[in-house]
Amino acid sequence: DNGWYKSNVTFSVKNGSDSTSGHASTTSSISSITKDTKGTKVVVTTKDKAGNTNTKEYIVKMDKTAPVAGTLTISGTKGSGDWHLSDVTFTINDGSDATSGHNKTTINISSITSDTKGTKVIVTTMDNAGNKQTSEQIVKVDKTAPIPGTLVINGKKGFGEWYLSDVTFNVKNGSDSTSGHSNTTSTHTGVAGNTDGTEVMVTTKDVAGNTATRKYIIRIDK
Repeated sequence: DNGWYKSNVTFSVKNGSDSTSGHASTTSSISSITKDTKGTKVVVTTKDKAGNTNTKEYIVKMDKTAPVAGTLTISGTKGSGDWHLSDVTFTINDGSDATSGHNKTTINISSITSDTKGTKVIVTTMDNAGNKQTSEQIVKVDKTAPIPGTLVINGKKGFGEWYLSDVTFNVKNGSDSTSGHSNTTSTHTGVAGNTDGTEVMVTTKDVAGNTATRKYIIRIDK
């Protein structure tokens, strides 16, 4: 693009002419270019049989090196590990190119607004010669609280919500369909003695860091 070459270049000359003494030779100052250059002068010289010369100059630009890819900035609420807990938006920082110069840096998507186990975000940088370089990042979003776990209550059941004995608890794990279940805990392992209402909270945390709770009121009259 823009007058640049993206590979090694070689030169061959087409002879000049002379209508009086006739053409003697046409030569090029160099036969090839194999390294990036912002502008190398190539001189074509034609000589006639009388010894007169004439020249023509070419400026050849070559950039066969891919640019440095741009980088991604993610805006959103960071969760655990590489998870985000909210919608995320993206901004890009331009890449660079030392030879032909930076042309543009683009991104395939501008935001993520729904839960995803992994969306590929691609930043593409192009230099003025037309070379491209990409950088990729997997972005994971889990905005949804997990399903909280449940409490299995072990004890002698009475009427209504009342128990007639001390009770112990087993916790059944909750679940999460996006980032996965991390842990489920209870504030109590059991309740002993008479109580007209002890609050027991079961909390489930997913891998992304979202939490959800389930509340139980335990009543005992022995």
